[in-house]
Amino acid sequence: MVANASTGNYKDKIQVQFFDGRDDQTVSTLLEQAPGWDSDHRLQGLAYLALRFEWVGFNTEDDPDNNPYNGGIPNVKAQIQGKRILDITGINPATYNTAYSSDAVTYSKNPVNCLADYLRNSRYGKGLTNDSFDWTAWKTAADLCDQTVTYTNGTSSPAFTCDAVLDTANSLMVNSKILLASFRGIMPYQGGKYKLRVEHGGDDSDITATPSDPTTVFTVTADHIIGGIQLEGESKQHKANRCVVTYVDPEADYQPNDVTYPAEGSADDIAFLAQDNGVRLEKRITLPTVANRSIAEQYARVFVNRSRTQKFIAFNTNLATTNTAVGDLIRVQSDSIGLDGIFRIMDMRINSQGDIEISGTEHQASSYAIGATGTDYTRPVINLPDPTQVIAPTNLTLESGAEYNLWTATATP
Repeated sequence: MVANASTGNYKDKIQVQFFDGRDDQTVSTLLEQAPGWDSDHRLQGLAYLALRFEWVGFNTEDDPDNNPYNGGIPNVKAQIQGKRILDITGINPATYNTAYSSDAVTYSKNPVNCLADYLRNSRYGKGLTNDSFDWTAWKTAADLCDQTVTYTNGTSSPAFTCDAVLDTANSLMVNSKILLASFRGIMPYQGGKYKLRVEHGGDDSDITATPSDPTTVFTVTADHIIGGIQLEGESKQHKANRCVVTYVDPEADYQPNDVTYPAEGSADDIAFLAQDNGVRLEKRITLPTVANRSIAEQYARVFVNRSRTQKFIAFNTNLATTNTAVGDLIRVQSDSIGLDGIFRIMDMRINSQGDIEISGTEHQASSYAIGATGTDYTRPVINLPDPTQVIAPTNLTLESGAEYNLWTATATP
């Protein structure tokens, strides 16, 4: 696509060509004018802008006063929606087997869709085939991310969105973790397939639900435990009474901004500090994929509330638990320590004795309740004068007299 300025100061001064990264895109006729650039330089798979700027002096017919560029080469910024990808919320997971190159695609900010595209793409991702995914689990996660959440001020948004710009110089693992962090995602590999979980209150059909007795996949009793249980309560290492989340703020020219929970001096802030003997326990999280202040605020709220109620558990078990996976909720019962609680599995491994080691964190559904205010911060209004506009001076007076003369002449007899 070609766009040239036909009116105004930039008339005949700028030419722009846009390429959206298709495999069959042709060479830019603007870049083809540069030495060493020919028809083979198509930049297939890369979306880019080709620009040509013309300064006064290159064209003798230019108006000498028409030079819209001041200083060096212009700093060009573009706001784009990104690549069209598969929308997993619309597939039938029981029968889905469409080849990646034949997907029906659409623009999507759903982080599950973005993660799936990254893992399936063979150019910039992993190139996984369809049989590598548990599509039922992925569709459940995608539906949860797309669910509309209403905040306390009445505003609403999807539960999670993704506005990431991934650097392909990073490892596959690093970029996958960036995308997973955007929606509190957990991606275990089990039975030859990648599953997906969203860490939430415990209802896979409602991201806002906080069930008092959520569904668990297994109940661990003394019959399954080998060698006892390790149970760790709250500690300063994991506990927080404030969380600062750095997100991308579209209202501030997409620069990083912070949101804090609880706000300084709020009722929650005062209560948490009193419970922690006045010691500030602050954690900072950076979410480069989040461009919504309300989502970032809810993320901080969940992080703080979860850290203040969780216990950590670890135990060895037998093969009866092999059908569980990382991210699953399990019930753990132990008469010896009077325990009957629900925990989320965070790690599973087989030790040298052949036992399965499981570690997890206590699940408190109330920690995931939607409580973000949804209220934006007050943005300062700055009215700076236009540096290119010079206002004519007024109320000037002219006076004459010897004291204003720069020099005087004297006659010589």
